[in-house]
Amino acid sequence: MDIGDVKKLAAANREAARIASDRVGQLWESLEALDTDTLRETLLELYPRLVEEHAEMAASAAVEWYEDARTAAGITAQYSPEIPANLIEYPKTTRVVEEAVAAIDQRGREIAVKILQQRAKQLVTSAGRETGASLARRDPSEPRYARVPTGATTCAWCIMWAGRGFIYKNEETARFTRSHSDCDCQIVPSWSSNPLIRGYNPHGYEAMYQAAKEDLLLEGALGDEKSIAARIRMLFAKEASDGHPVPNASRDGTLQRHTLEADRKSAIAVLKQQPKDREKRLIPPRAMTQAPQEWPEDLPEIRAMTLRHILYGTKGGGGHLHGYGWRFDGSEFPKSWDETHILQAAEELLRSGITPTGPKGAKLVGEYDGIKIAVVYSYDGVKRGKIKSIYPIRATR
Repeated sequence: MDIGDVKKLAAANREAARIASDRVGQLWESLEALDTDTLRETLLELYPRLVEEHAEMAASAAVEWYEDARTAAGITAQYSPEIPANLIEYPKTTRVVEEAVAAIDQRGREIAVKILQQRAKQLVTSAGRETGASLARRDPSEPRYARVPTGATTCAWCIMWAGRGFIYKNEETARFTRSHSDCDCQIVPSWSSNPLIRGYNPHGYEAMYQAAKEDLLLEGALGDEKSIAARIRMLFAKEASDGHPVPNASRDGTLQRHTLEADRKSAIAVLKQQPKDREKRLIPPRAMTQAPQEWPEDLPEIRAMTLRHILYGTKGGGGHLHGYGWRFDGSEFPKSWDETHILQAAEELLRSGITPTGPKGAKLVGEYDGIKIAVVYSYDGVKRGKIKSIYPIRATR
């Protein structure tokens, strides 16, 4: 098998989706004179049928292609591939219709029909992929199968799945065949112990997938599918079609990317030398820390650099969010406290006792949700002042 064979399947899938989109456009034009309520009822009846008809086209192409691939692989075990039942989930088509009709008043009729067309394409191509996966799952010869991109560029979601390589059905998850409206991935089986698609090199996808998983693991994240895809967009902004460059600085300009990365690398280096209790020691996140936008304007401001220091530690101190106290032997807030909880505690404490302090600042100590905390700040009664630190008085690790 070579990548050209896979692209033939992709072309058949795309064609079924294109025809479905055109048919949706034609249906929409024919219903132009209807009032909104009648339009909704008509679409709820006709849209699912239209989508299902073209989903069956994509599924039929997938069955024919699978049979050819099986024959080419020399598999002789008896098996009669069939289109799976319930290609289209009707609750999904109902949600699509409701979304499109709601968009008429809010965003206009052109947007409404685009919603119907894009979702139809997505449902049709997903049906083709689901058929391919279903055929492999039920095949008594038990092939492995992979999600293989066929376009010039690939999004992070598809990179993630392609990066997993060939899997068995017991390794699959519910999102394996899900896609966006213009997805060009196909489900490709292999009966070889060393799967190979000539002209296709999956190693780049595998490397990106592993790098994203490892990066998240350093931060103590479990690495669910959405998180991995998001990290691929961040780490490989140029390679992923939907990648986005990480900001070079916080919005307030107080935290620079090079400072954040240098501190992160330093934490990784120290952690490698101190493997004890690794699961309790987290690496500062790669995402840019931003000053809290909801912080009250009548209280001393919290800058991005300061918040980074409080949560994850910087320059020899801080790191009071649970999992980061190891860096500078600092006290940690309880595991259940996130950034929002910490800021709520600081706000309540400041409102209960903030007073002018002069340029050197002062420290407020109080209790919030059973935890004794301190807020260090500067405030002269005229200028707004700044938060310098927020931390628990006792270690709670």
